[in-house]
Amino acid sequence: MSTIISTSQGSVSINDAAPVSSDIVAQGADAAEKAQAATAAATRADTFVTGAKASFPLAPNLLADTRKFATLCGGSVNTQVDIFEGHNGSAWSAHLFNGTKGTGKIEVVALDRLSDKRIAFGGALERATSGPDSDPAWHGSDFRVLLLDVNITADQSDGKPARFYVLRQGCPRFTGWRKGEFKTQAACFVNVVTHDGATTFYPSDNMSATLTAGGDLEGDGWTYLHNTRPGWGGCHQPLFEGTGSMTVALALPYIGTGDHGGAFIYAQSLGRYTHGDDRLPAGMTY
Repeated sequence: MSTIISTSQGSVSINDAAPVSSDIVAQGADAAEKAQAATAAATRADTFVTGAKASFPLAPNLLADTRKFATLCGGSVNTQVDIFEGHNGSAWSAHLFNGTKGTGKIEVVALDRLSDKRIAFGGALERATSGPDSDPAWHGSDFRVLLLDVNITADQSDGKPARFYVLRQGCPRFTGWRKGEFKTQAACFVNVVTHDGATTFYPSDNMSATLTAGGDLEGDGWTYLHNTRPGWGGCHQPLFEGTGSMTVALALPYIGTGDHGGAFIYAQSLGRYTHGDDRLPAGMTY
């Protein structure tokens, strides 16, 4: 029996039944064994790196007011307010950029009230409340969720995609923006509840590595987003980009130095000590 093989130079015929020398068989077995050994070594290396990342010391959170969002919405909980009014007087700020037109609502939601918003508790978010091996919830698991509901109707004045900045928090003057021989990281939990149009939410951008929550996450429940980059950028500028509407829940935003990969990270807000541009209003506590 013959097999026809076509090449750029024409066709050739080979005999499938032709005997294969023992040397060729041995070489093939040796190559397969080496390939398996290389794969096993790569797996061990990946396992080591994953474990090393998880064991790195956790840096303080550079962002303030991230556990309970106590300064947003005038300190009220489970009450929806206008997104701009909700930012006023808080450790955060918001604005429509360069002619972008849009509106929004914002609400700080207690965990036991998520079902009232038709948001299921569970998924990746349980990692933030459950101890290892089914241990009781650890201290700090009484955090809150932020619910953002935006509708963007017009792009920028020059036709570029709309930019609706939310949850901005300062512009520290680091020595080398977008440079550095050190890693920085960003992480948060998000839940894209509804999505329509071309809007994408970036819960972290510019100062730290970009995190992206688009329409592809709609209906997926809680997702843990994380990313790294070399050095720091400019301002911490989360934003919604593009026209359309979107309802998204956010919990435990974090930025700091290091690279913990997919390991869950969160440090209690230390922003009042490490982030010089924003202070909590008088009488407000974390």
